[in-house]
Amino acid sequence: MFERSIVHMARSVLGLRRLAAAGALLLALPLAAHAQVLATFANGETITSSELDKYVSRRTDLRGATGNYWGAEEALREMALTRALVLEGGKMGVERRSKAGDDRFDDIYALAVYKRVAPVCERPADDAAAKAWYEAHPEAFVLPPTARLTRVILPLGQKIGGQSAMSWLFEQATRISQGKTTLDEVVAQAEQVYKLDAQGDLGWVQLEGDSAVMRALDAAGQGDLLGPVQEGSFGYLFYIQAKRNARQLTWDEVRSSAARRAEAWCRQQAREQVQEKLFAQYGVTLDEKAVRALFSDDAAQEKAGS
Repeated sequence: MFERSIVHMARSVLGLRRLAAAGALLLALPLAAHAQVLATFANGETITSSELDKYVSRRTDLRGATGNYWGAEEALREMALTRALVLEGGKMGVERRSKAGDDRFDDIYALAVYKRVAPVCERPADDAAAKAWYEAHPEAFVLPPTARLTRVILPLGQKIGGQSAMSWLFEQATRISQGKTTLDEVVAQAEQVYKLDAQGDLGWVQLEGDSAVMRALDAAGQGDLLGPVQEGSFGYLFYIQAKRNARQLTWDEVRSSAARRAEAWCRQQAREQVQEKLFAQYGVTLDEKAVRALFSDDAAQEKAGS
């Protein structure tokens, strides 16, 4: 439970693990016809949208994250860290054994360098050590707020009832609030035109992450209808069936997994420390506006016309 990253959490809510009809091809970045600079380094290097697309195409673990802004930004951050580690390895004199792939973004070499610069994380040896770690790090054992969500999702380019997706969602939200239709009826209509992502009840979902949708869901109350909201290339309606606040887990609840959690937490903190240090050292800057522009209507139209 605890090892789910922000990106994975966001995917489960917004449905970003999309498969094509054949069930094999994941969404690619909606790149404009001309490559955009997305990140810069103090040495003058840049990372462009075309380079990010190429990198993601060979990193199957990242492909499903690039269907919206914050997923693409996370993939860009991973790519920038890889480059910073390659630069650091050269500075340290680490031998380069990998001959294949892109020299600037050599994942194998970057991992070898990371293992040298990252703090060592070890799992507590026994129950007593695990409990001591639990008591010293209560923040690692907080269950995030959760909500039982119903979702309606449509691609922005989808026409339904002679309307654009967002116009239709807005009309349905109004009709629901006026008692002229029900959420179940809206879900059923949406299912007729879009079936690649789950419509309706998503079950209990953890509300964590720094996306606009997550923040809105966290702020909304039980029984609220949220939307329509646009995120990336999709429009959404959310209904909050029920909600549970964040809470501190007891030792009895985490006893069997505390040692694993301690190691995972250490690894997470170590990665954040290495990233912060190397980004500062090599002057890495991510251009959030440029990443957002990849998902604008203008970018989609430019790509379609190219």
